[in-house]
Amino acid sequence: MRGKLPDISWMYVPDKDLGLFNRISFPSNYSPDVAPAGYPAILAEITYHEGDDVSEMSDRKIIDHVIKALKNMNIIKNGEDIVYTALERQRFAYVIYDLDYKKNIAIVKDFCEKLGIGLVGRFSEFEYLNMDGCIRNAMNFVRKINEG
Repeated sequence: MRGKLPDISWMYVPDKDLGLFNRISFPSNYSPDVAPAGYPAILAEITYHEGDDVSEMSDRKIIDHVIKALKNMNIIKNGEDIVYTALERQRFAYVIYDLDYKKNIAIVKDFCEKLGIGLVGRFSEFEYLNMDGCIRNAMNFVRKINEG
């Protein structure tokens, strides 16, 4: 996009009246290498389940909705500032904690351990980890391997 972004890393949007997304992040504020110089990036995260209204929407309709919502929130001035859009649907992105979570995860982790497979990272550990938690767990994993 063209223009200036808020000087923040991300913001949670817990109000469905503001938009379908539950978090907006600004990757260009982390690193200038994530987008071409002079073109900051915005990432809108929308959670959905198969069969809900969002899953039935076309990619174009979702993109148009996000642009309109970003304008309404005064994050962008107008749609003409947007120079590139992409939408990626992740089928499995969030850990779902149900009543059998601990029991089921223990089965998977025990199985992997018996095969000599070490698990590290958000998806292999089946935990909702922030980046600092991912880094901490990776460092602990390497430390454990090095200690043998």
